[in-house]
Amino acid sequence: MMNISKILVVIDPKKNNDILVSRARRFALIYGASVELYVAAYSSAIESSYWFDKEGLEKAHEGYLHGKQVWLSGIVKALKGAGVQAEGCVELVKPLHRAVLDRCENVKADLIMMQAEHHSVMVRALFTNADWHLIRESNVPLMFVNNNEWGSHVNVAAAVDPLHADSQPEGLDDQLLETAHDLACRLPAELHVIHAYEPIPSGVIAEFDAIIADYEIYRDKVRDRHREELDELLKRNVESSTIVHFEEGIPARVLPQVVSEAEIDLIVMGAISRSGIDKFFLGSTAERVIDHLRCDILILK
Repeated sequence: MMNISKILVVIDPKKNNDILVSRARRFALIYGASVELYVAAYSSAIESSYWFDKEGLEKAHEGYLHGKQVWLSGIVKALKGAGVQAEGCVELVKPLHRAVLDRCENVKADLIMMQAEHHSVMVRALFTNADWHLIRESNVPLMFVNNNEWGSHVNVAAAVDPLHADSQPEGLDDQLLETAHDLACRLPAELHVIHAYEPIPSGVIAEFDAIIADYEIYRDKVRDRHREELDELLKRNVESSTIVHFEEGIPARVLPQVVSEAEIDLIVMGAISRSGIDKFFLGSTAERVIDHLRCDILILK
């Protein structure tokens, strides 16, 4: 489970941050954590307006930072009024992901919270965005907050994959379940567990049908193996009353569907490391689904 004493909340002055701040307040209160609201301020318009005027550029930067600090102080004051130990920081830095990672290390934050970004396939294919950099490089849990209000009834889910334990950090699925269970107790919320699996579809490999004469028997064996591993994982970590979604299908399609149908508010997922690559990735399944999950996403490593 997570031990949180400091939350770094990445604020974007160009967006409405009300729900992000509300979520940070809620997490700060349930964990007894302090909050730093962080603005990595940079204005390309200012930079381009003072090419040959160093003194003018410095004054413009000072005015820009002062305006953001005054604006941020209002949010900090509101958090303090709600009983949260809070402070704000504005820095003139870029790129965003590097600034956030450095600030996280400097203040020893245990959790980074920021608004979720949804990018088109074209944009993601051409540009590496700040959120993907953070997913790959952050050493602390990341929570991407969607612009959805939480109602009085909250649903938390853990997405697990017990049969792929060899390709992920040891005990990651247990960590996901422990964290989701802890959150469900603290918020409080109803706990869900999601496991989607896909047997090799008939016809994908030309010789597959010849190798395995009875595909249905093979399919049943695959299902039973996944169910056995999942049941063992659940037995170690959660109560029998936990709602379990055990679904056959492509995980990239199943996860968003379950999240939508079960009205999941927060899903806990894991980051895994691919062999031959020295940075952390979410893994192919999660990379395909994260932009389609219209709920908060908590990523653990």
